[in-house]
Amino acid sequence: MAGGIAGKIMRGVSLAAESPRLISDAMRMNRVRKKNLPLSLKIKPLLAFAKLGIPPEAKVVFDVGANAGQFALLADKYFYSADIYSFEPVASTFSQLENSVAGKQNIKPYRLGLFSRNGHAEINVTSYSPANSMLNVHPDYDKAYGNVVQETGKKETIEIRTIDSFVEENKIGKIDLLKIDVEGVEADVLLGAKQTLKERVDRVYIEISFVRRGRKENAFLEIYSMLDGLDFALCTISGAEYSSDGNARLLSQFDALFVKKSLLQ
Repeated sequence: MAGGIAGKIMRGVSLAAESPRLISDAMRMNRVRKKNLPLSLKIKPLLAFAKLGIPPEAKVVFDVGANAGQFALLADKYFYSADIYSFEPVASTFSQLENSVAGKQNIKPYRLGLFSRNGHAEINVTSYSPANSMLNVHPDYDKAYGNVVQETGKKETIEIRTIDSFVEENKIGKIDLLKIDVEGVEADVLLGAKQTLKERVDRVYIEISFVRRGRKENAFLEIYSMLDGLDFALCTISGAEYSSDGNARLLSQFDALFVKKSLLQ
């Protein structure tokens, strides 16, 4: 069932032409997926892409926080002829990414972390590669996900770049979709992309966590304010995950799709 639904979505089949059963099956898949899967493996947001009319003929996709290439491979099936730029900074995970996309000339892997500045930084390598982060594992994150991610004590020095500088250097005129899943430093990536977001990006698909940096820091308000100020509208929230704190059920993270307001007029 999983491959069939994902295949239909990735081939750009119109949701309007699909039966209610297809949508029902996809949503059921989303509910039973393993806890804390990376954004790249969630199916429901891909349905939202099609429903919102993200054109399958899009030409440029940025996959920031590519991990082993899961999102890039799905995007490769959905978009007819897109160049997909996949960014993964950790050496061992980047090797997996290269192997995953080998032979696909339109998927371009870069061993880079995208951030708010150019230079180098340290990243924490954890027991679960999608949780590798420039941040330490916060107690609120442990509490939300039951200590499933263990810090190994290993740190790796990585090259970091801003999206603005990368786009200028590589003469990229437009980004149809900017996907960001970078374990708590999403706002830093946006800070390094302000000029690009203002002039060249149509849509931003971003993971927003309330626990990666701790609940006292409101990542959602920071990201929303930044993108709203750059003329993006929040169109879809999906893939919500919750955790319990006593009798309270708290939101831990969700995926958000922001669209340039000019495209909605």
